[in-house]
Amino acid sequence: MTGGAAPPPAGSDGPLHDLVRRLLEDVRRKAGIRHDRPLERKLVRILAAMPLAVLEEWVAQIEGAPADSPDWLSLIENLTIHETYFFRDLPHHTYLRGHLLPRLIAERATTRILRLWSAGCATGEEAYGLAIVTLEALADAGHARRTAQGLETDWTVEVLGTDLSRIAVRQAANACYGGEGLGPFREMPSDYESWFVPLGAEA
Repeated sequence: MTGGAAPPPAGSDGPLHDLVRRLLEDVRRKAGIRHDRPLERKLVRILAAMPLAVLEEWVAQIEGAPADSPDWLSLIENLTIHETYFFRDLPHHTYLRGHLLPRLIAERATTRILRLWSAGCATGEEAYGLAIVTLEALADAGHARRTAQGLETDWTVEVLGTDLSRIAVRQAANACYGGEGLGPFREMPSDYESWFVPLGAEA
């Protein structure tokens, strides 16, 4: 039996709610996204205009759909939140750089390989932030030196970023950020600005 809360009892709010709960339970089972009442009510409002027979057929189709089907991918895109920004949880990054990463670096001194995973990386800001903090920690420990081109090190640093949203992962792979108000950079410490190159200045 997998973890997570059991769905609400069927029949308490009518057939539309029952179908929405079936849908959300399938999402929880396949993707690990746990739902709450606000999300359920939101979906009820969205799907209320669909005839029940059509909705039931669609829910059954989703339940039997593979993870790469257009309907399933569209549903996941609409249920996941992609909003993030660089160094969103700055105290966590500070702890990583000052405490956890130095221990990992000391433990990996022989192999000189660091592999890290950014789960739920959204559009990549958190994965790239993790990579930056890791390289800075290597410099702090004397295993990287600063040059005009950035940091040079003989260590291998690999950061894997994953997300349920394929659209978000494609944006992350593009590694291009900006926009009005510089939202992705709104809480980034000035010490890390040198890691970024303005658009048009990379040539």
